[in-house]
Parts: sequence; C-alpha cells; structure tokens
Amino acid sequence: MNNINHLSDFTILENVWNYVSIFIVFFIGLFLIFFSEKIFDTTKVRVCSLYVWHTILCSIFIFTTSKIGGDAIFYYTASLIHEREFSFGTTATLYFTTIFTRGFGLTYISTFMVFNIIGTYGLLALDASLRHATFDKSKYIKLLALFTVLMPSLSYWSSGIGKDAIQFFGTCFLLWSSINFKKRNIIFLISLIIIFTTRPHIGGIAIISLFLSLWFISSLSLKKKILYLIITFVPLIFLLPTVLDSVGFSKNYDYSLANLFTFIKLRQTYTMIGGSSVDIGEMNFIYQLFTYLFRPLPYETHNTLAFLSSLDNLFLLSIFIITILSIIFVKREKFLLNHHTENRWFLLIFSLVGLSILSYTTANFGISARQKWMVMPILLYFCFQCMRVK
Repeated sequence: MNNINHLSDFTILENVWNYVSIFIVFFIGLFLIFFSEKIFDTTKVRVCSLYVWHTILCSIFIFTTSKIGGDAIFYYTASLIHEREFSFGTTATLYFTTIFTRGFGLTYISTFMVFNIIGTYGLLALDASLRHATFDKSKYIKLLALFTVLMPSLSYWSSGIGKDAIQFFGTCFLLWSSINFKKRNIIFLISLIIIFTTRPHIGGIAIISLFLSLWFISSLSLKKKILYLIITFVPLIFLLPTVLDSVGFSKNYDYSLANLFTFIKLRQTYTMIGGSSVDIGEMNFIYQLFTYLFRPLPYETHNTLAFLSSLDNLFLLSIFIITILSIIFVKREKFLLNHHTENRWFLLIFSLVGLSILSYTTANFGISARQKWMVMPILLYFCFQCMRVK
C-alpha cells in the first residue's frame, strides 16, 4: 500500500462546514444507535454509552494519525482522487470511502466519524454476544465481559478510516448472527459479503468454514446438507481466484498446493518491517499463536502506543488463563458444539483456521494489533462460554 502518512497536503478544519459536518455525522450516529437497543436486547443508556466511549477512542485515533501518520490518511486522500476499476479489498474500501468524501463532501474528521459509527455497531454486536455467553454466569464474569468490551485498543482500531472498522463490524455481526443462526441467517449472509468485499481471503476462509460446518450440524437432514453444500461450494469455486489474487498469489505463482505453501511461508517476510517486527519463522506453531494474540507484552514495548496496547494484551492473556484454569479445575456442564440455535461449528472452524493462517504469516506487532480483531471476538465468545469461577 502506498501510504500517505502525513496531513501536509490538506487542511483538516479550513471552514465552517468542516466543523458542522463533524457534529452532523456524530448526531446521526447517536440517533441510529439510540434506537438500536431492541435489536441487541439491551438499554438505551448502554448503547449510547458505548457509542460515546467508542467516539472518545476515535478522537484519540484521529489525533495520533495527524501526528504520526497511518493508513487512515491514505484511504482519505486516495478516495479524493482515485479513478480505479472496482475490485475487492483496498479498492472496494476506497469506493466506500468516496461515497462520503466526494459524494457528501465530508472532511477527514467527519469521514472518521462515519467509520466510528460502523465500528460502534460492531462493538454493540460483540457486547450482545458476550452478554449472551455470560447470562447464566456470576456477576464477576459479567463484569469481566463488560471490561472486555471496553478495552481501549478494541475501540481504537475499529474506529479508523479503512478496512479494520468494516472488518470488525462484519466479524462481530457474523458472531452475533451465528448465535441465533436460523433467525439471523440473512444478517449472517450480509456479514459474509461485507467481509469478503473488504478482505477476500478472510471471506474465503469464512465460506470454507461454513461449508465444513454443515457436515457437523446434527440437526440437518442429509438432503438439506447436500443442498446447502452445493449452495456454498459452487460460489466458492468462482470466488477462489479472487481470493488468491487479493493476497498476490495468482500474479506470481502457478496454482498448486506446493506453491501455495511456499507463498504462505513467503508472506512471513512481507510483514517483517519496522521496529515492531519479530522473526516468527524460527518459532514453533504454539509460540506463533501466542505472539499473534498476546504480544507485545509490557516489557517488549518501545513507545507509548505500543505500551498501552500491551496492557490490553495482558488483559486478554488473563482472560485466556482464567478460561483454561476454569476448564481444568471448575466443574461445569459439558460444552456442546452441536447446538439447536447456534452454529458453533462454523465459529470454531472459522476462528481456528483464520487464527492459524494469520499467526503463521504476520510478523509485525502493529499489524497483529489491528488484524487479530478479525478472529478475537469469536475466541472471546468461546472463552466466556467456557468460563466458570468458584
């Protein structure tokens, strides 16, 4: 990505419209969020509070990008001038951003606020999912779930202009719709389309996961399984070249399983840039997973932003440790993957396959801090499902 990482080429607040547009977008978001409490089975106070919290972190993100740069500036500036043919991934995100920058004349900050609304809806879906996972748990676990939703890095990375806010929205709605799969299958499909449009390789993993999960759902008859498998498999055949092309595979390699593994190995070196990169090639698989999910830890940081992110990593690590200890030492009901309303098989396959590939190919802490939220919401859902305390 040709990253324009400075703001010297344009002025953020140059006229009255720049100020007015910020408040217009904010209050449109507040209006939409205010009437969302029934959708997520919660209160107006809770949804509005989460919106305000997310907006605070969005404001911090705006400030940091104005000082140190970032992909958000690229997406904003490129959306003002781009004349590309439509394609999935970065270009699709630019097309979406153009609706607000060139279509409605929104400024840098007000465009940020649009993505802030998108990220907030993802946060509301995650909050609803974790409340579902903890409805029969102790007040301590419910409080821990709330603290999880309020993690600063979660709202920070899901509020910026670019793919991350849209992807976070898609992942969280994919999770939320899977909890009541029969009633929310349309939302599930829309979420799948959003994810594929934004990051085709993650969308491809989701489609394959859905394809595989159908084999394990015991409530489906054989005829329905065959029908759904055909419906899932046929589009996958046509979309596979797009998925591979989105990560640069088809441009440089012939289609073969051996070349695919070679390319995945090579992807490790693509992200080994900057001071926050590590050599994951020499790590075993478990340590690669640990590195992707929980590093950097506080003692590994080199600046303020990395240190603050490491505190959230420490909190996430604590959640996983509590879950593991709970599974080992606390008596509980058996956790069933075949559930009468939830598609837990899909969530499990998607999160584990996605995590495995991402952890194997991402060697940069800055990238993993943003992109792990493509699978982390689902992993957290499973953590709170299995968590018990004495």
